[in-house]
Amino acid sequence: SSSNNNNNDNNTNNWALDFVGPDVPTIPSRSLVYNESVLDLHWHPPGYLHAMNDPPMSNLFILFNPGLGHSNLAKGWRPTIEYLVAKNAPLVLTAHSQRDAERDEKVLQEYFQNVQYELNPFRSRITYEDPFLKGHLVSPNQYVAVIK
Repeated sequence: SSSNNNNNDNNTNNWALDFVGPDVPTIPSRSLVYNESVLDLHWHPPGYLHAMNDPPMSNLFILFNPGLGHSNLAKGWRPTIEYLVAKNAPLVLTAHSQRDAERDEKVLQEYFQNVQYELNPFRSRITYEDPFLKGHLVSPNQYVAVIK
């Protein structure tokens, strides 16, 4: 997720990126400073968003290959999706394959109209077999959807 806080008094731009998910490493937060701009980086466990009482609102949430409709992953993502829907947050989502995108679309259509994944021009060119489904080849960020 990202948030932008503009402080007009001293012309600084402050951004924060919060990484949340099952594959996010547990590492200390850090800040990157360039001129008068600051980028704060934070890494969180999967339950971070919906476990907080009043989490900060972000300008945009990006879910990389979440597997919302995958039988092994769907249950863990549902509270986060419901939180994002309640916050009316803009979303960018990616999917490993056309099959993955179609499964995720079905979940997202419970909450949003006109969800459509498209081939991502910035997708990874690395292909490997899905560890949960023999013969199903996947490629990180192969498809992308934007929900405003």
